[in-house]
Amino acid sequence: MLPDVPIPKTIHSMSCGLSARSFFDLVKREKITAVIDTRLTKRYRGFGFATQEDDFCYLCETHGVEYCNGDILAPTDFLRKTFHREFTEPKTTATRNPKAWTEYLVGYETLLQQRKPLQSGLLYDVLYGTTHASIAIVCSCLHHDDCHRSYPCGVISRYIDNITLSILYPADRPPSRKSPRRYRNQDFVHADLYKNSPKARR
Repeated sequence: MLPDVPIPKTIHSMSCGLSARSFFDLVKREKITAVIDTRLTKRYRGFGFATQEDDFCYLCETHGVEYCNGDILAPTDFLRKTFHREFTEPKTTATRNPKAWTEYLVGYETLLQQRKPLQSGLLYDVLYGTTHASIAIVCSCLHHDDCHRSYPCGVISRYIDNITLSILYPADRPPSRKSPRRYRNQDFVHADLYKNSPKARR
């Protein structure tokens, strides 16, 4: 276990691939005062309101929320490109690596073990050095289980007793999972993420 944070806190796993209204309605409802942006690329053409980092910062500021660049929790370009090459880009099941998401998480787990974000750096500072009691950890992936943010969220809530994890979706309804489905083929005990791949047919 890690030391308790000075005040009880809630970590919210959220997508910023939403409309601004949907995102900030959740922020307001949960009284979130800090957002940690864990995306590797924060400027891109895509869905949601947060495709430009400056705009995201500005909107957070206008809603009284501190925007934090969470590069310490971002994946590497190598991890992301390898996953896309082996899983997203192939058009058929036969050419797709069914273990690609598991291998991505294994690589990401190793990356965080090297970075040690709960010992120093931005995440440590926000958790242990601020009065923020309601903090969002965000990426553009719509579903918590389809996103790397599920890993640090799980580690934080598992190893710091007075931090609670909340997974937020608009209207409190999880969106459809990405297709093809991303499955974990092994347990990631440190993050409370467990194997969810279908059982092999006999």
